[in-house]
Amino acid sequence: MRDLKVKQLGELKVLILPDDLALLPVDQLSYEIRENKLILDSQSAAIRHDRELIEKRFTDFAHDDWWIKMR
Repeated sequence: MRDLKVKQLGELKVLILPDDLALLPVDQLSYEIRENKLILDSQSAAIRHDRELIEKRFTDFAHDDWWIKMR
């Protein structure tokens, strides 16, 4: 298990997350507290990321770039 850092930013508490989560500043995470455990759910961020990949592939296909990338 890895540790996360909490910082004070004015009146807000800010949770510092690692880059390998591939989150953007506009992403929203759901959370739940169970028996002193904070559970973060990044499913909505993962859906956004998948949607971006799919849209990029459609753009590549529309411009015939997919054939070049298959070689």
